[in-house]
Amino acid sequence: MPSTPTKDRPHLSPAEMSELLIPAENFSLGRVDRFYKWRNLFLFAVVLVFLVKLLLFPESVLTDFAFSPSKKETLEIYLQYRGAYLLFGAMVYAVSYINDWHFEKVALTFCVLPIVSLVLDSVNVYAELRSSHSWSIWLWIASRLIAIYCLFMNYLNMARIPPMPRRFRS
Repeated sequence: MPSTPTKDRPHLSPAEMSELLIPAENFSLGRVDRFYKWRNLFLFAVVLVFLVKLLLFPESVLTDFAFSPSKKETLEIYLQYRGAYLLFGAMVYAVSYINDWHFEKVALTFCVLPIVSLVLDSVNVYAELRSSHSWSIWLWIASRLIAIYCLFMNYLNMARIPPMPRRFRS
């Protein structure tokens, strides 16, 4: 027996109703990704630690990696360029998120760029290691992989991001 709308039943399905609601109403219905702010906090912490290490203390990074003395000067400049690249990328991602400036495209781009950077670093930096890997190197790589995962999950859950106006905490 076909279902007919009555006074007790709505004319729209729940999926159709959610498409009609503005983002703030969807937010009130609990359709926002609840782990979004935790992923953003982790990304912020990783970016902050990497920026401090790469821009302010590149010598400590070189010490952690135990490079040969002939490669240290070249790699110090490379690490500072990587820090500037990270700073620029973090600023673009943050501005895009807060202002909803093509955030879908920016989020997709920032899913791919860290993977490319990790591959390039494996050729340029990790290939230059001369001693056995220490725990700090594995910590760097693990934090980068987790950050890539967080960026990928942010992109996959694009339809469930917090509504405008956005903050970093939401």
